[in-house]
Amino acid sequence: MTCEPLLSPLFTTLAATGDDGILVCDGDGRVLFASPGRAFAAAPVAAGDHIDRLGLPATPAAIALLDTGVLCPVAGQPCDIRVHAVDLGGGVRHHLLRLRPVVADSDWQDWLESLPVPVSLRDAEGCFVWANQRFTRQFAPAGSCVVGKPVSDVLCPEDAQKTLEADRYALAMDQGVIFEYICSDRFCATGHYMVMQCPCTLPDGTRAVFSVAEEMERLRTDMPSFQETEIRYRRLARHLLTYLDNHHASLARELHDVLGQTLIGLKLAIHNRLGNRDLTQGLGEAMQYWMVLLDECIDFVRNFSGSLHPRHLQEFGLKRALRAWLQQIANHSALDMRVRIDEALPALTPEIKHACLRIAQEAVTNCLRHAKASRLEVTLEHNDGLMTLTVRDNGRGFCPQESREHDAGLGTISMRERAYLSGGKLNIASAPGEGTTITAIWPLA
Repeated sequence: MTCEPLLSPLFTTLAATGDDGILVCDGDGRVLFASPGRAFAAAPVAAGDHIDRLGLPATPAAIALLDTGVLCPVAGQPCDIRVHAVDLGGGVRHHLLRLRPVVADSDWQDWLESLPVPVSLRDAEGCFVWANQRFTRQFAPAGSCVVGKPVSDVLCPEDAQKTLEADRYALAMDQGVIFEYICSDRFCATGHYMVMQCPCTLPDGTRAVFSVAEEMERLRTDMPSFQETEIRYRRLARHLLTYLDNHHASLARELHDVLGQTLIGLKLAIHNRLGNRDLTQGLGEAMQYWMVLLDECIDFVRNFSGSLHPRHLQEFGLKRALRAWLQQIANHSALDMRVRIDEALPALTPEIKHACLRIAQEAVTNCLRHAKASRLEVTLEHNDGLMTLTVRDNGRGFCPQESREHDAGLGTISMRERAYLSGGKLNIASAPGEGTTITAIWPLA
């Protein structure tokens, strides 16, 4: 028995020409009407079948208890299934099921699908949100759809436990995890893999874990090309930073030698005219005001050219140059600035001195521009063969993960590269409302 006589011609026409598959079931889950719509070549079930053939709970009422619908494979396609109850009167209730295929409907999914490695996304509960076909073929039992399934339904218990622990660590620490994975489950792939799991935020705001797996043998084969790419990248980064430093030095010289000297000459000319007796009182007061503005412009040019190219670094060394620059900042801001510089710093290479000063300048400048902080601490110390620069503020902070997922900005990139290229490393720790701490560490021989 079917229910076509109960359905209007308009409904059946819309169901047949719509984008989604449509099923109508009675309260026991028996299919009364089925239309493939544009989603399927043929209806996944026929009138008279039971919806358990789709892998769904036994009754539509059981599906309706789920808040966000059900994800399950229908005709080999992951689908989102929603249920709507329709009261027909006289105690008769039917259920309308909408089957919408889950497809790669955005650029990032298309890009991930094109990757030549197994890739998957899991939510904070350990359920698969998405997986590309390579992952499905290599790890899913019999190549079945994994979307909506927990890790324990896809991997063997030991491997599932290891994966979930790595997921939880990545989300809790907000950093990537890399581990070796030896898959020996007879139901899925066998082999030796290197797995990288990184926390991420999906477009709807859901926290998830992005996972990439690669066979160790392939990594060993491709390692020389990876190393060559890394060398080329570092050479390019070094070249760009050197170009920026040279350009800043040239600009600083132009500002100091041309604009600075012109302003000083103009100030002297006005000062000499102030001694003339034929000046009116109004003009004399105006010229005094011009002198004040010129003094401010000269100070600005001197400070700005100094920030572009720290001449004091070559003349007086890192400690005095850093103190002098921080004093200038303190004189022109309302920050409660606390500076502690170890007087017993060992001899440093020019690369470390230059990188340390530049990183300090960039970190302090970022604090002034964005942090809205009232207190700033700058520490430079040497302990146990390590020189550590720490810039800490009590500002509004930010989410490092979101910052990495968006454009990090040239300042952050340059700080990391300056630390790396001078033999050190940089770490940024922050959270909304908890301030920011930037730490650069250099091992010293």
